[in-house]
Amino acid sequence: MPDLVWVLGMVVAAVLGTAALALFTPLGRKFQRPWRRVTRDHGLTLHVERRPDRQQLMGLSPPLFFYFPDGSVPTDSPTETDWWGWAHERGGSDVGFTNILLTLQASQDLPVEVGIPEVHHDVVHEPAGTFCGPEGVGGNGLDARRFVIRLGDDDPITPTYEGMMGEKHSLPRFAMTKNDTSEILVTAYAEQGLHRWSLTIPCVVAGDSVALKANDDGKPFVTVGRQGLPLHMWADGMWIDAPAGHY
Repeated sequence: MPDLVWVLGMVVAAVLGTAALALFTPLGRKFQRPWRRVTRDHGLTLHVERRPDRQQLMGLSPPLFFYFPDGSVPTDSPTETDWWGWAHERGGSDVGFTNILLTLQASQDLPVEVGIPEVHHDVVHEPAGTFCGPEGVGGNGLDARRFVIRLGDDDPITPTYEGMMGEKHSLPRFAMTKNDTSEILVTAYAEQGLHRWSLTIPCVVAGDSVALKANDDGKPFVTVGRQGLPLHMWADGMWIDAPAGHY
């Protein structure tokens, strides 16, 4: 008799377990997407690359002129093979333009649509300081599609997605698989003033709206326009004052 009771108990437990599974599985599926949204597990991460090494592989030439706010350039000799690294290690900021490389990485299979970035921006119109660079160089040399931000535009600044000749293109769309990466280039231009800026990039990820933040390791990017600033050039192993209008 005890054996019969034990068998009946196991049968009842199995029936109740099956019923509970049938009840809660649809509920779990129903709340899966809201739960992903609350926990911010949208299956997509963003990496921001400032150094020019990877950017050059994408067709981007790095800035070669840099702003120093105290009005003087560092006294040591620059590393001519890595002007960007030398200047930024000493507190310099990009002059003329800033390039950033955004890398999206998927943790699962999903479609991604990228929207127009929102630019968070403030400006010092007449900064004190100076800028420096090597003799006889300049220009961006950009030949890749990218988001273009013109920091001199009135707020709110609206980026455009352009090709090398300024032609407009459709916004990026990716069909990403697990561990796949996709890259987005951004170039911000400044002619005058000191600009601090960061981005919020709206995306639609598998039907969910996601806002990705892009900044310089928690701080705003800094891009400075050359107009109104004195220039020091590195030539023949020394710093020299450039004549007015040289750059």
